[in-house]
Amino acid sequence: MTKFNSRLSACAIAASALLAACGGGGTTPGTDNNTSAVSGDTGTCTAAPCINFGESTLGMVDFGGLGIEVANDPADASNKVAKLTKATDDEKWAGVTVHLGGTGNSVTRIDPAQGITLRVYSPAAGLPIMVKIENASNSDAFVEATASTTKAGEWETLTFTYAAANTATTYNKVNVFPGFGTQFDEVYYIDELKYTAKATTTPTEPTTGGLTLVSFDETPAATLDAFEGASFAEDTDGTNKIAKFTKPTTAQPWGGATFTSCPTGTLGAMPPIPFTSNLQTISVRVKAPRAGVMFSLEVKDKFNPGNLVFAQTSNVGTDWETLSFNFTNKTFGNALDTSTTYNLLSIFPNFDKANESSAARETTDSVYYFDDVKLVGSTATLGTCPAAPVSTSPTNAPAAPTENAANVISIYSDAYTATPGVELNPNWGQNTVQSVETIADNEVMKLATFNYQGIDFDSNRIDVSGKTSLHVDMWSADATTVNVFLIGPGAGNEQAYPVTLNANAWTSVDIPLSSYSNVTGKNAIRQLKLVSDPANTTVFVDNVYFK
Repeated sequence: MTKFNSRLSACAIAASALLAACGGGGTTPGTDNNTSAVSGDTGTCTAAPCINFGESTLGMVDFGGLGIEVANDPADASNKVAKLTKATDDEKWAGVTVHLGGTGNSVTRIDPAQGITLRVYSPAAGLPIMVKIENASNSDAFVEATASTTKAGEWETLTFTYAAANTATTYNKVNVFPGFGTQFDEVYYIDELKYTAKATTTPTEPTTGGLTLVSFDETPAATLDAFEGASFAEDTDGTNKIAKFTKPTTAQPWGGATFTSCPTGTLGAMPPIPFTSNLQTISVRVKAPRAGVMFSLEVKDKFNPGNLVFAQTSNVGTDWETLSFNFTNKTFGNALDTSTTYNLLSIFPNFDKANESSAARETTDSVYYFDDVKLVGSTATLGTCPAAPVSTSPTNAPAAPTENAANVISIYSDAYTATPGVELNPNWGQNTVQSVETIADNEVMKLATFNYQGIDFDSNRIDVSGKTSLHVDMWSADATTVNVFLIGPGAGNEQAYPVTLNANAWTSVDIPLSSYSNVTGKNAIRQLKLVSDPANTTVFVDNVYFK
């Protein structure tokens, strides 16, 4: 070991002396062969698929303790290269990850059949350099190749071949291990990492044809409603819109997503799937991080979830492929019933529903891509999502007030004691039918056929001069505006404040009392009045108080 270290030091010194004698090295590009060359730059590496390490955007990530930096070529100061420094206390497998460029689904992919070449400047001959290529989303999908240096203190081109590579795997990550298996103080330089880019295929329509259920090109675009720790993001492959589904190791084994194309205000997750007795296969375009992933596809009635059917299949590679799920040969659930409304379709990557008890989580954070969901062979027209019925009354109570009771003058609320003398339904000749209903264990005032409604406390006038606002909660399916009047002493001493309502939801508003600037005598307020726009609506009212 000591003798070998001494030889390395001698080589390094000799190289330094040579550089000094040559004035830092010449500027003539080297040759792209396995012979001595003046520079790491052969003049043939100008763009992908070649990394020249002089790119300002280049990203490298070290591991195992290796030191990395972009530095001057030791034989050509005008050329930038990657400098790799390995120390005796670094791991034997210390190395660097080289990013090929691009992000997400568009990252460059290596054609392993064409191999990789790398320019190397080594401190000694006979040192092993390993280059590992792998799938960025699945570290278990990798292949390695090793070549030994033949020169000391000179540039040479090493070639790495991958006969054991799986041609169906996407290799889009490169790791370089200088002096693999050694633990010496060594400095290496690398340049011109060359590879052949594998052609990228984009989703195309399944050759079997059929009725498109989801394409992600809809307006608005369909989404994936992910669950159990998984997540969805919009993505593109070229100009084609696709769905990106991420299933991390923390997600449940049954983590999946529901294809959702029904717009807000309609029922179901997607229009009913028009299965027939002869057409019961759904195809999905899939791109997975590894081969052999089991996919489970479920169809069911969103509103009768017991009516469900599962079909399963596996992918064969890591490129785009069309998976077919035949529900005639279901793997779990009821037999497909063509009289049932199937308006919910969910996919579960890496999950075998038929053997759910033995399901395991992902071993690495995994990214899947989906596109073009079809009912194979169908020439039917896809229906629409049925409109959701308009609710005429709320199913929930408004948010409970949190104001301190000492700061409140309550007119109507379960949360506070009402001011004595309040009349909620005075006879002012209105068409409104006033009643009280209990919703979610909370009493609210209902105003039906509502045109206007008074709230009278003239017998016990209220001093609101020390308050800042009037709070009101209102809910309606058909009223768009309610004008809230504050009425003071004397005829005509009133002013309206318009409150715009959110349809089918509680609208909570604090009306500044400064908005009633025309009302005088705020120390003796005697009435409130509510006026509906348009008239003859139904409005629910709660939590009316000054604060």
